Amino acid sequence: MPRIPILADAGLRVITPDQIGFGRSDKPADVSDHSYARLVEWVRSFAFDALDLRAVTVVGTTGAA
Repeated sequence: MPRIPILADAGLRVITPDQIGFGRSDKPADVSDHSYARLVEWVRSFAFDALDLRAVTVVGTTGAA
């Protein structure tokens, strides 16, 4: 079930970044960059630093759903 249109139609701003190491994004060479902690930091940096957002709700889903 497509979730993005449902959320957007409800008036929410939906941002779906291409996660580091997937899709067209860069692939980190350092094995330590492939961790949950690094993923959280990339999402935090993207939302708060790059997009300058201050009030967010982060929703995650598995790609296998």
